[in-house]
Amino acid sequence: MPKRNVAKDLVVAKKRNNPFHLGVGLGLRREHFGSLLDLYKNQLPPEIAWFEVAPENYMEIGGKVYRDFCHLAERIPIVAHSVSMSLGSLDPLNRPFFNSLKKFIRKHKMPLASDHISFSSYNGVQFDDLLPLPSTEESVKYISKRIRQVSDILEVPFAVENPSYYAPAGAPDPCYMKEEDFISEIVKESGALLLLDVNNIFVNSVNHKFDPHTYLKKLPLDRIAYVHMAGHYRKKEDFILDTHGSEIIHPVWKLLDELASMTQLPGVMIERDDDIPPIEELTKELRQVHKILKKYPKNVFQTPELLDVVA
Repeated sequence: MPKRNVAKDLVVAKKRNNPFHLGVGLGLRREHFGSLLDLYKNQLPPEIAWFEVAPENYMEIGGKVYRDFCHLAERIPIVAHSVSMSLGSLDPLNRPFFNSLKKFIRKHKMPLASDHISFSSYNGVQFDDLLPLPSTEESVKYISKRIRQVSDILEVPFAVENPSYYAPAGAPDPCYMKEEDFISEIVKESGALLLLDVNNIFVNSVNHKFDPHTYLKKLPLDRIAYVHMAGHYRKKEDFILDTHGSEIIHPVWKLLDELASMTQLPGVMIERDDDIPPIEELTKELRQVHKILKKYPKNVFQTPELLDVVA
C-alpha cells in the first residue's frame, strides 16, 4: 500500500489554487485492522480516502495495536476526533492531556482536530457520556473561549461537533436559544469549524420535536470541516438512541442529499461503533455517500483553513 504524503498534497493543492480534497472517509476501528492490513496490502478500497480516529484510544498504548495503527497512519490521512476534551466543563483544561494530544497529532501529521459541544467531566471525574450545555449566551462565550484556547494549544484547525442529547440542560428557560442558533453562535464566536453530524440532527429532531430541514438551513454551512453519518436505534416511535450501531436509514441519507445540494462538503465519513460489520459491508454505505456527492459537481472540497497546515 503506497504511502500518501499529506503535507505534500496540501502544498500541491495550494499551488494549484484548488482546495485539498478530503473526500469520503471511515471511522477507524481495531476490528478492521486485520482486513485493512491483510486484504488490502497493495491498495485500500477506492471508496476510502481517509480515516477518523479517537486519539484517546491510541495515544498511550504500545504493542501490536499501536504498530498496526502507525502502519495505516503512514499510508492514509488520519483526522483526530476526540471525546474527552470536555470543552464545556467548569473544570480547568487538562493541560497534560492536550500536550500529549498535540504530540500525537504532530507525529501522525493530522491536519485537523475536533471534539463535541458538550461537557464530560466535573470536579476531576471523567464521564462516559457527552452532556449538553444550557443553550444561553453565557454558555456561548464560555465554551468559545475554551475552544480558542484548545485551538491555540494544538496549533491545527479545530472543529466542533453538534451533539446528540436526550434531555435539555436544566429547566426550560425563555433565554435559551434554539439548538441550531446555539451551534451557529459558538462557531461564530470561537472561530472554529463545524463538524456536522447529520445523524445527530435527525436523532435530536425526533427526540426534541423540531424540523431537521429548517435546522440545516440555519447553520453556518460555509464553516463545515466535514460531515458525520451514522446509524441509530429507534427504541420508541418518538425516542431514538444515538448508538452508531446499525445501518444508516433513508431519512438520514435524505438529509445528507439535501445538505450536499446546499453547499460544498469538504468531506463525509461514516461512524460505526457498535455491532461492527466487516469492512466490505461498510464499503456499501461508503459507495452510497459517493453516489450522493456525485450528484452535485462542486462536492467534495476541503475548507481553506486546512490548506494552511503543513505537518
